[in-house]
Amino acid sequence: MRNTSLAIALVAAAATIALTRLTWAQPAAEDPATATQLFNDAQKMLDEERVAEACPKLAESQRLSPHLGTLLSLSECYDRLGKTASAWTALTHAIEMAAKAKDPRETEARSVLADLEKRMPRLKITVSPSAPADLIVRKDGDSLGRAAWDADLPIDPGTHVFAASAKGFEEWSTVVDAPPKGVSLVLAVPALRPVVEHVEHAVPEAVFPPAFPPAPVMISQPVPPATPPPSPSHALRTWGYVTGAVGGAALAAGVAFGLISHSKVSDRDRANACSATKSCTAEDKAHIEDLGSQAHLYATAANVAFAAGGAAVVAGVVMILVRPNRASSADGQMALSAMPLRDGGGISLAGRW
Repeated sequence: MRNTSLAIALVAAAATIALTRLTWAQPAAEDPATATQLFNDAQKMLDEERVAEACPKLAESQRLSPHLGTLLSLSECYDRLGKTASAWTALTHAIEMAAKAKDPRETEARSVLADLEKRMPRLKITVSPSAPADLIVRKDGDSLGRAAWDADLPIDPGTHVFAASAKGFEEWSTVVDAPPKGVSLVLAVPALRPVVEHVEHAVPEAVFPPAFPPAPVMISQPVPPATPPPSPSHALRTWGYVTGAVGGAALAAGVAFGLISHSKVSDRDRANACSATKSCTAEDKAHIEDLGSQAHLYATAANVAFAAGGAAVVAGVVMILVRPNRASSADGQMALSAMPLRDGGGISLAGRW
């Protein structure tokens, strides 16, 4: 029965090492003098209730010169500090040493171990069978081997951070608050979300209308005395075709700007899908806001182009269809100018024929 209990203790201790970072478990060169001094300093601190300072000194003393008495004191120190899992681990190693040396302190150590097991919280980590083969689970930054999964592992009371990651998947993390009593907790690692790669599309250079409209251009065509003046109807139609062509080009530009704006809105809506799961990062939010600003900018440019183009087309049609007043055609003067409006722009044509 004694051998069976010892085997169980050894297996449990091996699992606990994966969860508890203990410097005294690391091999080191023998330094009995330093180890003794550290042990004495720690005992004095324990007498003065400076428990948090004493435990690291006992751990270092055990690392420099392993002794059964140091392990027993370290276990007691951890227990007084509230780290029942660390105390249980140290005491398990102490029982192993006592059993090999046939030390009578083994009996009392086993009694204390049984009490610790009643007060010590445990945690079972469950992972989906379909999890990636390279999945890594970490506790407080330390990697946990697969052998530690699905096992009731001792854990110190308090707050612990668990994380899971795999290549090609987003990292998952959570915080577990282990209570200071003997309870069993279960932590289920969910299926990781695949990383979505964002493909950057080249954005054509925007062409914006001038900030200020050009000044009106006055065109005067004096009539040569030796030749008859050109037909006013012909001149007006020519200007009508020119104005209509300019308006058509502006409308085409408006269509292009509108398509670009629609594309930006679609990109923004796809990027904003993370809002449904409240998983948007600061980088995601900045990207969404940038896409919205670009969409608004192109939409404004499209509105201006449509307004100016529509006005130019209408003016061109009027100039082509209107019949001039032949009585005043000798003056032959006209002026074409662009006018800024509140929601767009327009073209003004004035003259005498």
